[in-house]
Amino acid sequence: MFCGAKGKVTDDHVPPKNLFVGFPDDDLIKVPSCYPCNNSSSKDDEYFRAFLVPQDAVASHPQAKILNQRVREKFDRSDHKGLEVRMNSQLHAKHVFTPAGIYLGLRDLIYPEYSRIDGTLKKILKGLFFHLMRVPLPELFNIAVVDIKQLGELQKFLQMDLNYWLGELDKFPINDIHSVFSFKCAGPANIPPMIFAWYMSFFGAREFFGLVYPKGLGSEMTLQDTDPNEFTLSIL
Repeated sequence: MFCGAKGKVTDDHVPPKNLFVGFPDDDLIKVPSCYPCNNSSSKDDEYFRAFLVPQDAVASHPQAKILNQRVREKFDRSDHKGLEVRMNSQLHAKHVFTPAGIYLGLRDLIYPEYSRIDGTLKKILKGLFFHLMRVPLPELFNIAVVDIKQLGELQKFLQMDLNYWLGELDKFPINDIHSVFSFKCAGPANIPPMIFAWYMSFFGAREFFGLVYPKGLGSEMTLQDTDPNEFTLSIL
């Protein structure tokens, strides 16, 4: 579904299987993928998990607590030292305040590699597109994924009003997988140009908005840097 190659395929989990521990495999979303496409993103999937689960907004989730332990165990293994070094190199200390000005102390913040996170989120959207439409995402479409708080940036980038699509998303029920991952999609509703709007949530705390749109509407947007306070770490 990613490259269009014919021949033997494997099951690729959407989102990555490493976000789910202790759940039956049949409960997870799987799409057909050739082995190279399936395997090529494994390191980015590990990075995405290591970035996601220690965040303050996520870390209290029961599943995130288990995954945090898994991440620390991987850091202790010699074959994963590169991931540990990379994550630690992106840590910075900063004085943190609440919106009301209350001092929270000196906290560890992470400035992640947004290009890698962007790639994982877009691959998830491609997988969800196939899961719902039963066809690969056509080449004539671009994908943009932003933090739910950055809709204004996406709106300026594409010069379009996203309020309509937010309203359309509200009409659809959410698909939830063990409270770890939730999503919903609003289709084109016979309104040209053909656009698909997506909502994705991880652990009920990290929310993203995605848009699949014809290339004629604009170039492809990469995930933007957000307020680093959003990525305060509580466990790592």
